[in-house]
Amino acid sequence: MKFFLGYWMSAVLLMITSCATSIRNDEPEWGARTNGIRVRAWILVPPQQSVPAPNIRFEIQNLDVDEAVIWHALAGANWVILGWDAEGRPLELTSNGRRLRSSFSPGGTRFQNVPIRLKKGQTYSSWPEFTLSDLFQLPKHGMLQFQVIYEEYPLEGWAGRAESNIVKVNL
Repeated sequence: MKFFLGYWMSAVLLMITSCATSIRNDEPEWGARTNGIRVRAWILVPPQQSVPAPNIRFEIQNLDVDEAVIWHALAGANWVILGWDAEGRPLELTSNGRRLRSSFSPGGTRFQNVPIRLKKGQTYSSWPEFTLSDLFQLPKHGMLQFQVIYEEYPLEGWAGRAESNIVKVNL
């Protein structure tokens, strides 16, 4: 129980430390269509920071069916953020990143999930921004790449693995 409470406290802390007023300079690309939905991610840089601490956001769009049911899982049970350096090596996770990654379990046990019913063409983007330095040990300089995976195998609703576009940031 102590681990469970600590885990949720970390997820809430990640949400609180994320800056809701970050800016996005361009319209991000979408990832490939998978079973009628697609995912996209983008990098945000909080305003008024001398050293950028990039954040990432993502959203899901229903393209094909009249109604697609996806599941909002706050603590990463059905989504994961991956990161690589310029040579394609995975970025090392922070303790918060390891805790969040350990909860990734497509089709596994769920606590406090909420079904989201997306009409055809509707987009859902209510996940919070995540500060990448809370999840990964970022180098001081260099090109980095990130991707969000939404993967779910529920009893009801959309099932599969949808990968976002790959977003790049130069520190």
